[in-house]
Amino acid sequence: MSEEALAYRQMVLNVEEGAKLLEDKRREVESSFLLKAVKVREFNREKDGRAFIELFNKVFQASPDPYLPLKGEEVDEIPEEGFFVAEINGRIVGFIIAFVTGGGKIGVIGVIGVDPDYRRMGIATALAVKAAEYLIEKGVEKVVTEVYVDNISSYNLIKSFGFKETAIAVYGIMEAACKRHPIRTRSATR
Repeated sequence: MSEEALAYRQMVLNVEEGAKLLEDKRREVESSFLLKAVKVREFNREKDGRAFIELFNKVFQASPDPYLPLKGEEVDEIPEEGFFVAEINGRIVGFIIAFVTGGGKIGVIGVIGVDPDYRRMGIATALAVKAAEYLIEKGVEKVVTEVYVDNISSYNLIKSFGFKETAIAVYGIMEAACKRHPIRTRSATR
């Protein structure tokens, strides 16, 4: 009996090459009428923890990505630095987690998600701009991420920032289940 496989696009962005696209994206976010009500800010564990868990699980249940539920105690392990949320009228509607590794030279987009009820409004773009600014401020030379091959929306978003696909990583179902989740990987890097 063969095991089903999960494939992820490994993507990379040279920060120097992506600077012009980032500036274009920043202007797009600033001029968007739809994004006037969206506030992108740093995650606050005390204030946002429970809402984040609910949103994370809602996002990935509605996503083509394999669903790995996030449990309450795991939020306590996630460093707040590089963790941003988008909110509308005090309600969290999106999130992104970025972190630095590789001796400070590599930025990682670990996870991004937007409430299905608020998609196609530019919220993911606003979050990605915030994470990119954070990573550039940290002095990274390149940014990497993995995108599940069936998640075309995420792939197109990442590609729109100038990321290039470098490889396809294939994991067996059991290997993927045991693979450290991007948030859990982030926790292990602090």
